[in-house]
Amino acid sequence: MNFARTLSLAFSLIAAAAGARAQSWVIDPALGVDAPGRGSSAAPLRTMSYAARLAAVLGVGDFVLRPGRYDNASGEVFPIVLPPLCVVRRDPGSDLDPRPVEIATPLALTTAFLLQSALPIDARFERLEIRGGTYRAIQILPGAAKLMSRVLVQRCELGCSRGVATQVLQGAQLELVIEECAIASPEVGVLANVADPGSSLDLRIDRTRVEGAIRGLQLDASNNGAIDAAVRAAILRRCSTEAVRCSSATSGAISSRFEHVLFAEVGVRVIGGNLAAFQDAVGNLGIPGRHTLVNCLFVGNRGDVQATRGFGSFIFGANLVEQANLVGLGGNVLGTARFASDASGRLAEGSPGLDLGRAADVTLARDLDDLPRLDLSSGAPDVGPFERHFGAVPPRTRDAAIAGRIARIDFVVQGPAQTPCALLFGLPIPTGFGPGLLHLSPPFVELGVAGVLDASGTQSLTLSFPDPGGLAGFVFGAQAIVLAPPYLGAHAANVRLLR
Repeated sequence: MNFARTLSLAFSLIAAAAGARAQSWVIDPALGVDAPGRGSSAAPLRTMSYAARLAAVLGVGDFVLRPGRYDNASGEVFPIVLPPLCVVRRDPGSDLDPRPVEIATPLALTTAFLLQSALPIDARFERLEIRGGTYRAIQILPGAAKLMSRVLVQRCELGCSRGVATQVLQGAQLELVIEECAIASPEVGVLANVADPGSSLDLRIDRTRVEGAIRGLQLDASNNGAIDAAVRAAILRRCSTEAVRCSSATSGAISSRFEHVLFAEVGVRVIGGNLAAFQDAVGNLGIPGRHTLVNCLFVGNRGDVQATRGFGSFIFGANLVEQANLVGLGGNVLGTARFASDASGRLAEGSPGLDLGRAADVTLARDLDDLPRLDLSSGAPDVGPFERHFGAVPPRTRDAAIAGRIARIDFVVQGPAQTPCALLFGLPIPTGFGPGLLHLSPPFVELGVAGVLDASGTQSLTLSFPDPGGLAGFVFGAQAIVLAPPYLGAHAANVRLLR
């Protein structure tokens, strides 16, 4: 896995290039009409299915979905077969509409979105909810031998039997990136099968939750196929058998990196069997996987890590584990996590997982809350997906989208549990401002008490305020503060107004 490669930027460039050649179709399941000549913001289409048929002629499409339910009753026909070059996204002008973009069908043996092409695929899915009886939310079947296909799934909620499923055959190559998603698939969250010589999958899963599946992540490599996977700042919880299963047969090769991942409550609902949160299963003529587990947290599992051919090909960093035979391997430490609450997955004050990680093993700069990974007061990261900050978080510029003359921005505040917090506004914070209690310089305005931190010492705040008008591009400073000593500054940012 090449962590230096910025796939998100690549996808943005691809989408921009596609926009120059292809029409964007606006779709509204309540107000739209499927008819020739429609698809604009003023005259939207009604179904994705109709728009996909139009895009199939061009081989490229930008689908802009307004909030609402896209199902059989609204006229959708599943699976929706997409062109190889496409973007499927929520309408960015609908941010203040509380309804999701929901794609659903009661048909239990179908797929919501299907990508299958002999040409290279470049696709992006953004801010969708796919659920109901659908068997697969997104199925990817690349068929371009020796050519790279790319798929990005970002900020989506997937509740189908299988969340994302891909089969890479006949020498095809695929880069699959899943970012900031919530996957609650009862069977398999992410399923990947790679076979045939020259076939390869480069998989990255960042800041994502996979919960309640039989298997959270299933990687199968055979017949000289290769999988390179990385999972970072993620939660894999309440899986019936395994959170991760890596299966290799007939010279299939799997390498993986798991960094700041919470493996929790895996295998506890099944009687019998040799189950574990992470399972490396090597079959006939298979190759033992090369796996790296660093800064991870194992809590309440039937077993933490199992490997049919031992741990010789594993690299363990600093992980908090509960399986005794893992102690002494790498930097594994035996202990109990002590959460602030069972539901949050955040460590409580005094937990042995705080500052247990190694900074040298950090390759993702931000945690599952989108806060900086390192706590500057200690210089060492916590294990697991969240970082507990005791003091101010360095600022960065963030965008506040404006729709209907209302701007919105989200903050995450940390500090002592059950203490009130407030928001301050003032002049922009200088670039490169280091840690400290208060980033803002006077004069600044306090908006009053904005909330109370929960038992984990965390509070998510969504700030909505009137658009001052005529100030697109204007930047101001904002900081969330905790109203209890010795913590003052908790989360700072420069906010840029967007039109």
